[in-house]
Amino acid sequence: MDSDSRGTRVTATEVDHPEITGSHVIKDDYCLTADGECYVNGIQVYPATGTHIITIRNVARKGEV
Repeated sequence: MDSDSRGTRVTATEVDHPEITGSHVIKDDYCLTADGECYVNGIQVYPATGTHIITIRNVARKGEV
């Protein structure tokens, strides 16, 4: 596979309203989806290392012991 054909299509559909759909193609990138009460609270970027630290708040702890 050559580098021009790589990528991932990310699609999200609103559960209660399936007519509301969004789609985006990413390549050498990431995609984060937060839903409900969850939200991105902060992002720290370290360009020298290509590191991102993303803080998510209000994450439900379903299934955790």
